[in-house]
Amino acid sequence: MASKAEEKIKLGATEPADPLNIPLGTEVFDVVTGIQGTLTQRVECIGGNIRYGIQPVGDGKVVLDTISLDYHTLLIVGPGCSAVRTEVANPTSIRVKDRVKNVASGFEGIVLGKITFFNGCEYLEIQGEGTKVWSREGFRMPARRERYPR
Repeated sequence: MASKAEEKIKLGATEPADPLNIPLGTEVFDVVTGIQGTLTQRVECIGGNIRYGIQPVGDGKVVLDTISLDYHTLLIVGPGCSAVRTEVANPTSIRVKDRVKNVASGFEGIVLGKITFFNGCEYLEIQGEGTKVWSREGFRMPARRERYPR
């Protein structure tokens, strides 16, 4: 008996050409969990791992929660709605490991993670110096409020 992954490959599912940069909106299949859905977010972690948020296909009655999965377990099923997604004109140039300052609060820290959503919004996981990792002193802010310290 063929596995779900083997069945998907027979139906045309392929490995991504560039697994670290799969376009948001692409329809994917996860070979570990058997979940199929649409990529709605990309998460860059300080350790170098890339995870994607997948909105599973539902029954049309209940909206299922987005699931976060590693890039290396995904197969491309089809373009999904990525073909109609408009790229953001001004994505931020801030990267994981950059030092930033929040222009509204003055909070300074290091970017531990960057989350890019389907609609183009970017959020940064920021950790202040001298604080415990993932403590309440670190927080998530929209990337447009962050600037490099001068």
